[in-house]
Amino acid sequence: MLRLLGILMLVSGMASAHDLVPTYPEVKESHIDNIFVVRLETWNRREGIEYYEIEVFDKDFEPVRFATIAKIVRIKYLSKKKFDVYIKEIDLDMAVYICTTSKTKKENITRTIVSSRVCSKIKR
Repeated sequence: MLRLLGILMLVSGMASAHDLVPTYPEVKESHIDNIFVVRLETWNRREGIEYYEIEVFDKDFEPVRFATIAKIVRIKYLSKKKFDVYIKEIDLDMAVYICTTSKTKKENITRTIVSSRVCSKIKR
């Protein structure tokens, strides 16, 4: 067990993730009635990964309905991308986490790749 923990710590230290800020984003009213917006920014620190999926989850990590310009966004290595997440008022109480998950293109896989998910918790 201790050996497994050591291996996991070593692997996690070698794989740098991406960032998602702010950590506790605020929900604001959008220009559309009964729709709220959360503004976020992600930074790609992973060489070889350029695509990230945007997701919204409840407290049990079950998906919550939302809208954004694109659910999968391309972010080049060492680049930042700002994006807005729109949530209906009826779904707002369920929404707890907004996450980005790294995605790989199948034709570029030459070695084992670790997928990373980084989440921000909606400020209440």
